Amino acid sequence: MNPEEKIGRILEQGAVRSFGPGFADRVMGRLSTTRSIPLSTGLERSFLRLVPLALAAAAVLAALNLRQSSQGQTNVDAILGLPAVTLAAAYELGDQP
Repeated sequence: MNPEEKIGRILEQGAVRSFGPGFADRVMGRLSTTRSIPLSTGLERSFLRLVPLALAAAAVLAALNLRQSSQGQTNVDAILGLPAVTLAAAYELGDQP
């Protein structure tokens, strides 16, 4: 008998086969006394934690787009990352199916 089989046999002998009488009643009793948080409260809490991060990320992206804007582009177009409107770009739109 190798060591793994010995360990397996020892673990089988010491394993708990049942949780004893009244286990289900104790669990259900504890579940009924615990307070539950409504879904709206949980969503609100998550939203309030994520909003500052999302605003910071949007501000960083807007600043990067402004720095890399090209001539002839309005500030709004640059912040949103829209390409500059040129005659060549307008002709390219007509070529697409």
